[in-house]
Amino acid sequence: MSYDNALAASKQVVGLLRTEGYKIEYLKVEIVKNKNGFFIEASSEMDPLMAGRFRHLLKEYTKTYRKYISI
Repeated sequence: MSYDNALAASKQVVGLLRTEGYKIEYLKVEIVKNKNGFFIEASSEMDPLMAGRFRHLLKEYTKTYRKYISI
């Protein structure tokens, strides 16, 4: 995934979490570079379920927009 696509995806998913009522102040989202490109890592010490929900929504986002973004 390119950096721009990873940034856009993380912003979109954080917005979805906010509308679901999660307190995103406790969510730590990092865009990390590896040899294949960029990937998104999320963690939350206060609410681990929120990090799991972030990963689930991110997976749904990438499935939905796969033909529009470069993965």
